[in-house]
Amino acid sequence: MDRRTKRYLAAAVLLLFTVLVTALLRVSVPLGATGGGRDAGVYVTLGDACAFLAVLLLGAPWGALAAALGMALADLIVGSYSYIIGTLLIKGGMALFIGTFGARCAGWRSCLRAALLAEAIMAAGYFVYDLTVFGQYLVAAYEIPLNLAQGLVCGLIGAWLLHRLPERLRGAFDPSGRGLPARAGQHRRVR
Repeated sequence: MDRRTKRYLAAAVLLLFTVLVTALLRVSVPLGATGGGRDAGVYVTLGDACAFLAVLLLGAPWGALAAALGMALADLIVGSYSYIIGTLLIKGGMALFIGTFGARCAGWRSCLRAALLAEAIMAAGYFVYDLTVFGQYLVAAYEIPLNLAQGLVCGLIGAWLLHRLPERLRGAFDPSGRGLPARAGQHRRVR
């Protein structure tokens, strides 16, 4: 198997891992405040941590695609149909932020700051999405503490990954072969 095929296979495995973590490691939150009294399909999950891992291993565009598609597919599997498009856009944006800024952090504080900013993008994105899709402030406001709690937990995991993932693994499976930008104060190795 050639190197490029291995990289695409790694992207597929990370996508599948993201689907499994997001769909299986979740806590459903009943919310019947939407139109018609139907459940909105709200849940908290550790799936965001997969976004950090995917971006760090695959690089920004491929990792963001694997993470966003994985979490959107998890929404489809668990029946959160009204969130599929929002998840694809919000988690994709969050993952692109991680790849662009988070991958460059050098110390623990800067990694934590980048991870929590990425999670803030998620929380703000879902707030706007809920207001747009459901048109009810109650739904959007109800999710704020849930998204902040999920963001705090996944942000801490993400900061640990940003800070501790060995340099040789960063971008090692990027299908384009470019890898990630070097951390602050370091030079990027050419593969």
